[in-house]
Amino acid sequence: MKKLQVKIKSVMKKYKFRYLSFLLPLAIFFLSSCGYRLEGTKIPKFLIGKNYIFVSQFKNLSGESNLSQIFTRNVRNSFLKDGRLKPADKSKSDVSLKAKIIEYKLIPVGFSKDDQVQRYRVFLKIEYELSDLSTGNRLQFRKLETEIEFEISSKVDESDKNRNEAVEKGAENFSLELLDAIFETF
Repeated sequence: MKKLQVKIKSVMKKYKFRYLSFLLPLAIFFLSSCGYRLEGTKIPKFLIGKNYIFVSQFKNLSGESNLSQIFTRNVRNSFLKDGRLKPADKSKSDVSLKAKIIEYKLIPVGFSKDDQVQRYRVFLKIEYELSDLSTGNRLQFRKLETEIEFEISSKVDESDKNRNEAVEKGAENFSLELLDAIFETF
């Protein structure tokens, strides 16, 4: 009888250890992840329940042509890729984004031995307002700045291409900064 009791105890210890080896890491995983969220899934309190955003055409007060279209397109695409707020028509949207490009500067930053400009920095300052369409309340208002550099070429068309690519990259950078500013509020 004692042999049977000892055998039963050893079998119970063996299975008990198996369950513990499975349950303990599972419990640690769930307890340690309390309060943490995956990057790109945060939504501030003022946007809870909001699913759609209307991104109006950017106003261009800088005098530089085509900035309005480039920035509006990039911001809409960024919201589309992000997925937390989906771009939609104003009638279907919960929030509205209005933005103004208030400053565009070309700043020479690189020079040749002959004192000729070889590199420019594009500086852009943009202000935006995020509003709740159902109440008309302003949710956020900020000014953001972005910079990007490009090389000058001896060929005019290549320099123009480089400048256009820099503006496009600046619009992409701004779009990501805008998403961070909207969703990463504390």
